[in-house]
Amino acid sequence: MLDFRIVILLLITFFVAWLAIIAYRKSRENLAFSLFVFSVGVWSLALAIFYWVSSSPYNELWGRAVYATGSLIAVFFYQFAAVFVFKKINPVWRIVIFALAFFLIYIYIFTPLFVKNVFVDGSVKGYIYGDARMVFDIYFDVYFLAGFLTLWRGFKGEQDPSRRVQYLFIIVGTLIGLILASSTNIILPWFGRFEFLWAGPIGVAIWAAILTYGIVKHSLLDVKIIATEIFVGLMWLIFLVNIFVFGSFTELLFNLVLFLATIFFGWLLIQSVVKEVIQREELERLTKNLEEANDRLKELDRLKSEFISLASHQLRSPLTIIRGYISMLLEGSYGALSPEARKPVEIVMSSAIELIRLVNDLLNISRIESGKITYDFKPVILGDVVKKVLEAVREVAREKNIDIQFADLAGEKLVWGDESKLYEVAMNLLDNAIKYAPQGKIEVELKEIRRDNKENILMSCKDSGMGISKDDMPKLFNKFVRSDGARAAQSSGLGIGLYFAKRVIEDHGGRIWAESPGIGFGSTFFIELPVYPVRSLVMSDVIAGTET
Repeated sequence: MLDFRIVILLLITFFVAWLAIIAYRKSRENLAFSLFVFSVGVWSLALAIFYWVSSSPYNELWGRAVYATGSLIAVFFYQFAAVFVFKKINPVWRIVIFALAFFLIYIYIFTPLFVKNVFVDGSVKGYIYGDARMVFDIYFDVYFLAGFLTLWRGFKGEQDPSRRVQYLFIIVGTLIGLILASSTNIILPWFGRFEFLWAGPIGVAIWAAILTYGIVKHSLLDVKIIATEIFVGLMWLIFLVNIFVFGSFTELLFNLVLFLATIFFGWLLIQSVVKEVIQREELERLTKNLEEANDRLKELDRLKSEFISLASHQLRSPLTIIRGYISMLLEGSYGALSPEARKPVEIVMSSAIELIRLVNDLLNISRIESGKITYDFKPVILGDVVKKVLEAVREVAREKNIDIQFADLAGEKLVWGDESKLYEVAMNLLDNAIKYAPQGKIEVELKEIRRDNKENILMSCKDSGMGISKDDMPKLFNKFVRSDGARAAQSSGLGIGLYFAKRVIEDHGGRIWAESPGIGFGSTFFIELPVYPVRSLVMSDVIAGTET
């Protein structure tokens, strides 16, 4: 009949091995803890085999193996404590502590210094100790004391409440386990009492269970991991018990192979589920980091817009004053300028006008991004707005030998809009056409069209300039974007004008776009706006003077 103590020890071995697998995660502290729990399982298995074998040579061998494997528990516990607190151990120190452990294992197995012999008295198995047995006890106590002091140091310096709870689980669980295990396997044997030697792993198993819960309790909250580990654990237990139910050696061998296969594939299943959960948690962490980074970028973008707005306001006043005095100089308010002086003053005037335009562009972009661009909506004749723009740019076009042709086929048709903003948009289109058309002509046309059963006014501005490539067309209305050709023709400019125009036209319930056959064949810009009083749903909600 199979000794009940052997069954209990094998079940404990299975239990702590299962805990070691559950605790295993791809981190240093979890790996160190799994190794510690695994050493407990090896010790329990050695003790089970010690009670199983009956022949004298193997009895002594496995009796020595019990203490040899037990010595590993102390060193793995210290390693776990150090990794849990400091995250890593100095490689040299790791070699030292393990070298000492393996030296003691050699002494236990091959010399009589710690264990002279093993005796059997009925159902009781015990040891006849050697003269150096005290060395082992000191070694065992020193490693555990060092582990406790390390954990206490970590607990005192830890600020995270959940981490402090883990420290308490480890410290209290270790104390409970040590009291139970040392009573039966260290203290009682000093007095020649060996009948409870087999019960030591029970206390250590309780200890390992408490520590495992403390270490992986956050991960165990995942339902998928809990369900998988419980299912696999039950399967292992069933096949473990099945090993002891056999009618022949062949059946025993088959049951053993089946159990080992179940362990292997069960472990793979657990690790696959854990990997999936870890990947999901990592994805959630990355998503959270991205959200935080996005919020930070929005805040930086807001601060940037505020800075641009403030700087632009501060620049516009002195530039306006500069332009005013230069204009007075050119008009002869302070006396006639000589031909030699007039030319430089005109260059300064041109530069001042360009700076004022750039500052206005910056103000416009800051208003758009901060949502503070304001409109004064009212019925507007778009033809009148375009005529004012043409009058303002005609002299510049004449100097460049550019002929501007205007055809107003829309007549007195009205649009619902902000006259000043529509003027800026039309000015932007005409100004660009003149800039990038070295000579030739510009054709501006207004006409009424019908789209989606609604009356609209279509403005087109066609030039014979440099044209737009297919690659540049999709990004034409993005902010701070200028085509290579535009930069080559005009080094100045921020690439804001068309972005501003697009925003204004869309806020008016219209749309803006461009067409071009390609580089060298000119381009045509289109603006389409709804005829007043037929307005889009967006415009019906806009009140004159409100902020968009």
